[in-house]
Amino acid sequence: MQPQPERSTCAAADGAERTNPRPANPSPWPISGSLGALATTVGGVMYMHSFQGGATLLSLGLIFILYTMFVWWRDVLRESTLEGHHTKVVQLGLRYGFILFIVSEVMFFFAFFWAFFHSSLAPTVEIGGIWPPKGIGVLDPWEIPFLNTLILLSSGAAVTWAHHAILAGKEKRAVYALAATVLLALVFTGFQGMEYYQAPFTISDSIYGSTFFLATGFHGFHVIIGTLFLIICGIRQYLGHLTKEHHVGFEAAAWYWHFVDVIGRLISASILPGSEAGDGASGVKSFEWKEGEFRTSSKPFLALSSVLGEGSAGPNRSHAPHSSRPGTKKDLRWADANLDLSTEQWNSSRSRV
Repeated sequence: MQPQPERSTCAAADGAERTNPRPANPSPWPISGSLGALATTVGGVMYMHSFQGGATLLSLGLIFILYTMFVWWRDVLRESTLEGHHTKVVQLGLRYGFILFIVSEVMFFFAFFWAFFHSSLAPTVEIGGIWPPKGIGVLDPWEIPFLNTLILLSSGAAVTWAHHAILAGKEKRAVYALAATVLLALVFTGFQGMEYYQAPFTISDSIYGSTFFLATGFHGFHVIIGTLFLIICGIRQYLGHLTKEHHVGFEAAAWYWHFVDVIGRLISASILPGSEAGDGASGVKSFEWKEGEFRTSSKPFLALSSVLGEGSAGPNRSHAPHSSRPGTKKDLRWADANLDLSTEQWNSSRSRV
């Protein structure tokens, strides 16, 4: 029996690295980022409550976080490109970590959609029982919002083009595709800024303004972050850092951009068309509070008024108001007394309830 050749030292080392990848050098940036976040939070609270030094602490915390982000990502690129620490196992861990990050972002936007649908599908008396609330001028979803949707869809196609170019080893084509994606993203951001400038309402205009600007504003912020992400990937692709075997950074950027694209489609399909519905979308046209009376011009409100006024004998019954302040819950108990309804309408609504 011939003796088996001994395994080379390099092969053994390579096998050991595959099973037990050598960790990178210990990094000070996690604790640095935590301290920056703490300073930003405390400084923000102090600034909002007008404490002396709050603005300074907030500014220092933000600068510290930005510096930490820069040096941390610089070290990650160095470990990946020059030092060879990003083995297959490490790449898999990075992919899993980024997927979990996107899941957390999904939950973040889910809260905004929940707030919007909660308020729009069942408008409360406090906002007049209609959606959008009375007096709110809304944007036309078929103008700038529709154009921005097409731009965002085109940018998603461009980043997919860049991905296929990297997998095919066509470096110049990948750079061109990334440049096209960044250009479309900048155009999108410019149009959204124009949309905000021309909007006839603000974030303080009832729940409608709050949900609209929070959802679209945070989506726009994510577009800006994704644009920076893609710019860095474009620079790395131009410098030859990305190969068809090793491009985890670009994959993360592409996943993030597709996530932003999906959120944009959901906003275009739900929040913006919901804004176009206008008065009467919920079946109740308008509420008008006047001194000593409450009137409505929509029949679907009959059922609600009869439930709130349980025990009333009919539309001609009157009560003395419990409170002189219009719009209180006590007023709703006697509001049915002053509805402009006929006896036949009243009895019909009572039978339906």
